[in-house]
Amino acid sequence: MKISFAPSVMGCEKLKAGTEALLEEMKQIPENLEVRVEFNENPQLTAKRVGNQVQITCKESAHYYRGLNQVLHHLDTDTYENQETVYFEWNGFMLDCSRNAVFTVEKVKSFIRIMAKLGMNTLMLYTEETYAVPDDPYFGAYRGRYSQDEIREMDAYARTFGIELVPCIQTLAHLERALHWPQVDPSLRDTGDILMVGEEKTYTFIEQMIQTVSYTFRSRRIHIGMDEAWSLGLGNFRFKNGFVPSHQIMERHLSRV
Repeated sequence: MKISFAPSVMGCEKLKAGTEALLEEMKQIPENLEVRVEFNENPQLTAKRVGNQVQITCKESAHYYRGLNQVLHHLDTDTYENQETVYFEWNGFMLDCSRNAVFTVEKVKSFIRIMAKLGMNTLMLYTEETYAVPDDPYFGAYRGRYSQDEIREMDAYARTFGIELVPCIQTLAHLERALHWPQVDPSLRDTGDILMVGEEKTYTFIEQMIQTVSYTFRSRRIHIGMDEAWSLGLGNFRFKNGFVPSHQIMERHLSRV
């Protein structure tokens, strides 16, 4: 199959690479199918085929792959046309990479290809401590954590399809596996899975995490998690500070982070 793009299309090489990756999963594709793409600021996605000529008009590359997927699944007719309005600037989902076995890089790539076919442009990679932090060998140890090179590989692959890979990290609770090691400074712990709010070492620790994902991911967005801190302020924090309503502790921590 031959794919050609209009000379004016920016990023042709990435579009060709992404198109070829999707075509590898398809069967019985006409060898002489010609695809032309036009990008504009209109929120309409139009995918049209007449014989072997395909015209896709859209706003961004993620939408192009959705249109291409539609065309490739309607090759049993002589013509095909579909038009739809794109209502969301960001559209995607969060992939949990912190439960049981962490997804391999190749498995994440397979999710990315599925997202491309759906026209999604945002993938949030949920990692509690399943990513490597320099100078902290126990962070994510024995948990299948992603190296910085692996994250960059997934990031680059997602960019091929117009998908932004966004880091999702925890900065309060959900850090039991990171805090349970004997080598971890005990002053970081409020309870077994919650960080000690107000402790300067806590914010140095959080800053290391933020610096790591800022350096590794090309996205300038970070999803900051502080959810399900059920016992906030009821552990070492209470011994040190007395009883403080949890919402006040949360507000203080949120402001600092």
